[in-house]
Amino acid sequence: MNDELEERLYQYRLFLPIYLTIQVTTLVLTLLQLPTTITSYRELGYQSVDPWLGLWFVLLILGLSVAIILGLLSPWRKMPFARRMNLIFGYLGAAWTGLISLGFHFFFHPAYFYFTAAAGLVWWISFMVLRKNKRSQEIFP
Repeated sequence: MNDELEERLYQYRLFLPIYLTIQVTTLVLTLLQLPTTITSYRELGYQSVDPWLGLWFVLLILGLSVAIILGLLSPWRKMPFARRMNLIFGYLGAAWTGLISLGFHFFFHPAYFYFTAAAGLVWWISFMVLRKNKRSQEIFP
């Protein structure tokens, strides 16, 4: 069972850079398309739904589900949290990047950006605290 979890953890580790690259590319493309989006919003008075929204939603659910699987499901709890912590926070960070790209594409409300900034701040602080706790346990066993 432990060898199987190690193999799956290795596969998740290999997929994380691909997933993060896709999310960053989505964010860059959204930022490049931002002037066109703002112009069409001003002319039409509403925001149209683009076909890429389905892909964005699938990518967001994919990243969040991998993070939840690694963090909460019982087979993974047999493995030490320190071994899977970087992957969990990596997938959550990539999903957060997807949330930002959605905000630039759809919502021009400051409340949405405050929410995503607060979520990112909570993500970063919790990662730093857990990383510090991990280091302190390594230095003083």
